[in-house]
Amino acid sequence: KFYEVQKYVAVVDYILAGLCVMMGAEQWNKLTADQKKAFEEAAVETEKWATKWTNDTVAQSIDFLKKQGMEIVTPDLAGFKKLAAEANKQFEGDLWEKGLYEKIQAIK
Repeated sequence: KFYEVQKYVAVVDYILAGLCVMMGAEQWNKLTADQKKAFEEAAVETEKWATKWTNDTVAQSIDFLKKQGMEIVTPDLAGFKKLAAEANKQFEGDLWEKGLYEKIQAIK
């Protein structure tokens, strides 16, 4: 009940709600082509459902917090992103391999 002790919520989208559907290679290789197709289709549908559920839940939560009197703040994230990218460059090669950040960004 943090809405009882604070007035503001900053919406910064710092967490992505990830959903991972996995199967070990040994088990996967035992599946027929039709089973693999069904699994992949179910994974796509699950992703769509989870994304909608997450977005709906966030919207409901923000609405609830507003009703509790909280002010929702959506800051400009461009400056944060720029500084984070610079920090990534600073630690590249020490904490992770060179080029990893670019590989991750390319996935978008």
